[in-house]
Amino acid sequence: MLPAKLEKVLLWIIYVCSGFILLVLPLLVVNSTPFPALFPKAICFQILIEICAGAWLILLLDKKYRPNWKNQILKSQTIFLVVLIVTALAGIDPERSFFSTYERMTGIVAFIHVWLWFLILQTTVKNKSVWRIFIGLSLISTLCVDLSTIWGWLNYNVRLGTFSNTNYLAVFLLINFFLGLYLQKSGSITNSNVADKWIKRLLNVFLVLTVFTIILIASRGGFLALVVSLLIYGIYSAVSLPSRTQRKTWLGLIISVSLLASLSYGVLNFTQFGARFLNNIPVAAKRVIYHPFQDKNRSEMWKMAWLGFKDHPVLGWGLENFNESL
Repeated sequence: MLPAKLEKVLLWIIYVCSGFILLVLPLLVVNSTPFPALFPKAICFQILIEICAGAWLILLLDKKYRPNWKNQILKSQTIFLVVLIVTALAGIDPERSFFSTYERMTGIVAFIHVWLWFLILQTTVKNKSVWRIFIGLSLISTLCVDLSTIWGWLNYNVRLGTFSNTNYLAVFLLINFFLGLYLQKSGSITNSNVADKWIKRLLNVFLVLTVFTIILIASRGGFLALVVSLLIYGIYSAVSLPSRTQRKTWLGLIISVSLLASLSYGVLNFTQFGARFLNNIPVAAKRVIYHPFQDKNRSEMWKMAWLGFKDHPVLGWGLENFNESL
């Protein structure tokens, strides 16, 4: 058993560092560094996780803070990390796989820190209210990113917010959109009905604003992920309804909307009317709904990726080594 005061200080260190990661790091941009919107985020994240890990190693002296290796999410993350390490060691450039590059910072070292953070939080955060505080901090940060992205679009026609890549930004927004949806659909958030009512109203505004931002940044992959995820969520919610009539009604509505969206997509992409319509809409909307099937650059990349797969079909080329396979 650890002394109560020491235990409290160590937990406080982990909670403060985690809160800083969730609230401040997404907004961090340091112009004096290479890749100002990415590199400082990654470095600060790794430093803060290592501080958390130091505190957590002391907490491990108490059995209640040791990992639950039976947790299925922890198992899957650990297996995924081990596979990444094995493929990197067997790849063409292990150093690049482990440390990545300044403009990406997504090497195995980064994945190890993410895995370690999950491990630490899984063992130290036992109270649902702490998780809700963490989610709330993340949503506040996301709201600031939404507003900065919209402000950049209105003033400079730049849709990156505090990120350097629209795909990274889209993933960040998607995760927090569904965290917000989770809070919105959960029961009581606080002990006050009045406070819960206002929080859920604000969450509705946040969800709408985040969807607008995802569309605005024109990340086709991000928008597609949002649509597919909402479709799966809608189907799950429909089949979970208690009444058979309600289930049929909602499933019919979801199928109808899906068919209408598919038909609209076909009309916009394959007819003259669609071509005229696409020429008169904003670039962001056009990029989301228009897919140039004759895009030679993309099809060539797919061909080269397939050739690379055939050359190394089992362990691949190693993380971050796609360019080497071309």
